[in-house]
Amino acid sequence: MKLLKNKDKTILTHLNKELNYIQGYWFDIVTATKEHIGNITGYKIHIPLLVNDLLTTCHSFNEFKKVSPLCSSLLQYLVENLKMLEGYNGYLYFLNNLYIKEEFINTRKEEHALMLLQDKMDVIIYSLGRTEEFDPYVKQDKPSNRQEEHEKMLFKKGWMQESANNFFISLGDLKSKRRYENPPYSTINESPFEHWVKSQGRNWANSLWKGVINQTKFTEHWQKMRFYYNTSTASSIVDNPIPNRFLREFNIFNFIEYKLSIEENDSPFEADEQQNGRALVVKYKQKDYCISYRETEIDGTWCKFIQFGTFNEEDSSFDFDSSIEEPFSHNVEIWLIDFFIEFMERMYSQYTEEIKEPRSFFLPALNRPILLNCEITPII
Repeated sequence: MKLLKNKDKTILTHLNKELNYIQGYWFDIVTATKEHIGNITGYKIHIPLLVNDLLTTCHSFNEFKKVSPLCSSLLQYLVENLKMLEGYNGYLYFLNNLYIKEEFINTRKEEHALMLLQDKMDVIIYSLGRTEEFDPYVKQDKPSNRQEEHEKMLFKKGWMQESANNFFISLGDLKSKRRYENPPYSTINESPFEHWVKSQGRNWANSLWKGVINQTKFTEHWQKMRFYYNTSTASSIVDNPIPNRFLREFNIFNFIEYKLSIEENDSPFEADEQQNGRALVVKYKQKDYCISYRETEIDGTWCKFIQFGTFNEEDSSFDFDSSIEEPFSHNVEIWLIDFFIEFMERMYSQYTEEIKEPRSFFLPALNRPILLNCEITPII
């Protein structure tokens, strides 16, 4: 038995339009002989993107409310239990309905289908007994004896029950953070944001990036990039990465804060960490690239700048000026800039919120640095 993505072109297409934080996502349950025996309906939610929003802008509230009261109740539960998602960098699945055709239904098949779903998702929240009105696979309510059998199976397999909403919850194993090689503990006062980003691990940064670029609000950006590279002779330049592939396939392996030089910042420089330059170092097809973000005040207005270049690992230097090494054309850079500005701003906004928490050691370390033993690397 296996789960295949349901290719509904009516309900889901309409439902997912203009949604960035939650997407209707259904599965077909098929046997080894490709016989369709049932369906799973629910929603797929990118965990790092949602947590980032709940800690900062809270735009997801309107989206979940727009979808349905059931989704709104889920978000309220997550807001009250946000720590439950800590450390997860994949997806949460909001399971509404596990439907298996009457001629095939039995507890063993339900158990197998849920196990396959657990393999695909980090966290599953099951709204047992409550489904969406528009769910086409809600044929009839389960008889009371079948409902009891189903619940017993969930408890037996380690699902936890949340009594207020009757949610059943399955939490997957936490995966490694994939730590950065040299977190700058000794420079926490000089680069606290860099330190915080690296404490989250590379899996978090790469996952948040995927969540940012897959938002529906960027649909037009992707269309323009695909059109440009289907019609432009620039696509024939072998040495330069094709932007739409680059954005989806690169791997973040370093994040660096650096002081702006006089050439980079024409305004009088003040000792404010927000004026630091920030650089992502990414690997794509065995080559290292750098994406630099900086803010500069021009005539009283703060302006944001993104530069693309290459990274020399031997001397840890960036090259933004060499025309030979310039990875993208000016036209395509315009479409790429929005992705990177949002990503950098989301990380910084979450950082400013999380360091306020009482259990965070960042503020004490920043305010009383003498208490931080920089010779000992704390385990994060």
